[in-house]
Amino acid sequence: MKNILIISSSPRRNGNSQLLCNQFKKGAEDKGHHVDMIRIMDQNIGFCRACDGCMRNGGTCILRDDMANILNLYQKADVLVLATPVYFYGISAQMKTFIDRTYPIWQHLGKKDVYYIISAGLGEDIVERALGDLDGFVEHLEEYEIKGRLYATNVMDAGLVKNQEIYKQAYEMPTQSKRSVRFCTDHYSLNPFISFTRDNIVLQLQLNTPGSVSITS
Repeated sequence: MKNILIISSSPRRNGNSQLLCNQFKKGAEDKGHHVDMIRIMDQNIGFCRACDGCMRNGGTCILRDDMANILNLYQKADVLVLATPVYFYGISAQMKTFIDRTYPIWQHLGKKDVYYIISAGLGEDIVERALGDLDGFVEHLEEYEIKGRLYATNVMDAGLVKNQEIYKQAYEMPTQSKRSVRFCTDHYSLNPFISFTRDNIVLQLQLNTPGSVSITS
């Protein structure tokens, strides 16, 4: 059994990244893992003041809010799931606040398996542009492996992922080997496709017309 911490930074309870988090949590729990899911919007978390107080007092933030408990859960976790929608080509303000508030332990971020869950109203190129903050944070861990990525693209309205293949994949991801799963809608043809990357092999399933499927590799 592993201790899994999901950091969900969607402002919307029925947002696409939040729904994928819910599925990931259910899948992990059904396999016997312990899961804590933190919705940043539901927490009382202030902004980092860059005062360096935590560097002078042994790693305790001067702000007395919910972040202390989140850091405690973080340090106990074997697996970290970082989930965010993409806003203005970047991660959500809620996720950035979480990352900044880990500063008291930034030299002791530990060893984690890491998953990304990202939703965006536009294509995958927008997701790639938004990864800098997440990658920068994860690269400060003492040891890490990115075990999986879920990218839900072209999902502007809340809840669109619920009837898509990636919703099922979010449930299955905690039980599978390292992989990436993407669900996209082509803006030009409006044909949905699912792209799977595993062991450096890319398979793309194109739903051309009802009853018509093509697979490329």
